[in-house]
Amino acid sequence: MIPGLALTRIQLWALLVGMGRRTRTRRRWSVAVLVTIITAMTAGLSSVYSAGLAVALDRVGAADLVLVIISALAAFGALSAGTFGVSRSALGGRDDTLLLSLPLRPRTIVLAKLAAVALQNILLIVVAMVPSGVVCAQYVAVPGWFWPALVVGAILVALAVTALSMALALLFTVATPWRRGRSLANVTILVVTAALSLALVPGVRHIQDLLGSDPAALRAVLQSWAWPFMALRDLTLDGSVGAAAVLLLIGLVPFCLVAWLLSLVYVPLVVGRPDTAPTTSRVDLTALGVRTPFHALLRREAHRFFTSTVYVVNSGFGVIMLLVGAGWLIIAGGLPEPVRAMSAALDVPLPVLAAVVLALLPALTCTTAPSISLEGDRLWILRAAPVDPSVVLAAKAALNLLVVLPALVPLALVLAVLTGAGPVDGALLLLIAALVTVLVAELGLVTNLLWPVLDAPGDAIVVKQSVSVLVALLVGFAGSVLLSMVGLAAAPVIGSTGALLAMLVTVTTGAVALFAALRTWGIKAFTRLG
Repeated sequence: MIPGLALTRIQLWALLVGMGRRTRTRRRWSVAVLVTIITAMTAGLSSVYSAGLAVALDRVGAADLVLVIISALAAFGALSAGTFGVSRSALGGRDDTLLLSLPLRPRTIVLAKLAAVALQNILLIVVAMVPSGVVCAQYVAVPGWFWPALVVGAILVALAVTALSMALALLFTVATPWRRGRSLANVTILVVTAALSLALVPGVRHIQDLLGSDPAALRAVLQSWAWPFMALRDLTLDGSVGAAAVLLLIGLVPFCLVAWLLSLVYVPLVVGRPDTAPTTSRVDLTALGVRTPFHALLRREAHRFFTSTVYVVNSGFGVIMLLVGAGWLIIAGGLPEPVRAMSAALDVPLPVLAAVVLALLPALTCTTAPSISLEGDRLWILRAAPVDPSVVLAAKAALNLLVVLPALVPLALVLAVLTGAGPVDGALLLLIAALVTVLVAELGLVTNLLWPVLDAPGDAIVVKQSVSVLVALLVGFAGSVLLSMVGLAAAPVIGSTGALLAMLVTVTTGAVALFAALRTWGIKAFTRLG
């Protein structure tokens, strides 16, 4: 096999293998399960959004725009995952030193890494576009070249997304210091992302207003701000040669340029990393303070979290949602009218709906799901230290609380005020939010103990793609939905305070059960690792 193709296959396998146990059969099974889950989730979400958008757009004769909107959403999802996720493996993988020792040119290594990321993005975007194409074909007469053009256009969009994500990853790698100042840089990224998300709210609301009222204005907005995706629509439905040229220009050209640029800087980046070229530093032993094991481990967890860009961004997305939600409610000065209408239609008090929101959002942030896997080949240090495993697990769970609660409490207070909750209901809202955060942290530890991966080629694979993270997200979201159903079902019968108490009892029961499991099975599972 040609070395470049063989290395591409290995790199793609490494992107998908960041999970599971050590045996080859079990690992192959895990990869197949992960690909199936990701494909099913992508296709399912695309089908739901495509069907809903097509119904709304067809009322004003603009059902063809579903291709534009879905392709933009798919590209944004792949971009956000690639910039801080799998693309980081091309610039900071643990196999870089080994690869450079092989008789391979740096350009071959870079192309293999870039091709692996591109193949993954192609899978994601093509799978997302197929349901939108099926839905579009039900409302619009499609030509014979529709499906080949749709697949080719999706591939070109995926190449453009790969090029942009790798360029941004390179920019963050160069601009973000490896040691001093990296925590500040990562927190700054979160703050800027939250500010941009809040600033985009008016634009999103404007597009929603145009969605069902003024298709001409909506086309003009999309033509100005989403022209690459309009080119995809023009290629698939109109067979536009100009649109094909645009997609080729934004797909192949940037991809080749980024590959050339990475081949130039790959070796200097690898050589300049502290893990490949370590430096010594003088430590003042008299400045070292005495800390309890829990305190020391918590500081260690916080240092790992805030100095890892991929860890901060991936696990901090839920924090951004919490901060943006609180800020948007304060700016709006009240609850949206649809929420009040929903409260009246369901006969559910507003504080219960607020509890539903507070039950769902913390599930998006789980720092514990990858925390054990991130120990990697350093796990023996914890195993050899005279520290009780329960203290190690407690420190990892405490980090999740320290990250989420400072953003969750302001939103809970804002919702308590805007929904008119009394002191008792307001206190229950805070308790429910806090216990959901505890439950999510415990759930992440359980899934990571079930599906640890201690030999991933990079932290990005563990944080973005491991089975433990995916299962924690899905199960946490399902548990939040179940908790919400308890409150919604109880509110018409026993009122606001009674429904909140029922939710509190439910989440407390779950948290206590997981705590008991971690104190028994969890400690045994942790001692068997490594």
